[in-house]
Amino acid sequence: MEQIPNQEIELLHQPFVGLSSPLKSDKETELVIKIGRIPHPMETNHYIEWIEIFQDGKLIQKREFNPSLDREAITFLVINPQENFNFQIKAKCNLHGIWSKTISQQDLKDLEIIQ
Repeated sequence: MEQIPNQEIELLHQPFVGLSSPLKSDKETELVIKIGRIPHPMETNHYIEWIEIFQDGKLIQKREFNPSLDREAITFLVINPQENFNFQIKAKCNLHGIWSKTISQQDLKDLEIIQ
């Protein structure tokens, strides 16, 4: 297996959250949740096993991945930008363990549009 430089470990594993389209305060929007600012490998020996999304400590979504079928660790979540929320996003790499990120309503204005 190829060695990953230490500075790239976080860029490959930290959940990266963006918007699927420009934010409009009066309409629901979709969060795009990818694992890694640099896309995480999805190989049989190094892959993301799952992404979990929690709201107020309660699991609201879990997506499992299969490195033979999934080319990318990505999931989506529809939200209402007018509602107050606080999500904790967790992802598990089979080699590097669990990584997490918290996102709240205040973070929306800083999110990039990603596809």
